[in-house]
Amino acid sequence: MVKPQGGAVIAAEYIEIENQKYVVTTSNNNTLYFYDPLTDYRLVNTINTSEIQMCIRWCGAPINRLYTGGLDHIIHAWDVKQFIEITMDKDEIDKNDEQEIKHKEFIMDILPIVSHNRLATAALDNNICLWDLRSLKPLKLLTGHNNGVYCLEWNEEMN
Repeated sequence: MVKPQGGAVIAAEYIEIENQKYVVTTSNNNTLYFYDPLTDYRLVNTINTSEIQMCIRWCGAPINRLYTGGLDHIIHAWDVKQFIEITMDKDEIDKNDEQEIKHKEFIMDILPIVSHNRLATAALDNNICLWDLRSLKPLKLLTGHNNGVYCLEWNEEMN
């Protein structure tokens, strides 16, 4: 059983990278918690986040990134080998603030679609955004929902 370290657990994801396995949780105290499922869920590491992260998704090989999104309306990418955030340069962040394709409300779900090199995000602003999976550059805004978008799913067979 995973022993909560503080705050309420909001989302969880199981990840495997090389010989490492983790259960990662987000919580309402702006922290990602990494637990080792092979050692009775011993806490291995933590990463502080700038804001509460509402969703978490692992994208395995060849990308090997953990993605989160939350109350700050921003996608965060994490290197789980080094336990650090993969940051975009300041110029790219400033460009994103000026772009039309972005979320204006809480991000509720993230879905990597590796076969198309896309990352989809759903938010309470009634939109789904599509991003480049590696660079996180915005590609397309899908509109038309009336009451927020809470979850995403992709069926590769219906491609």
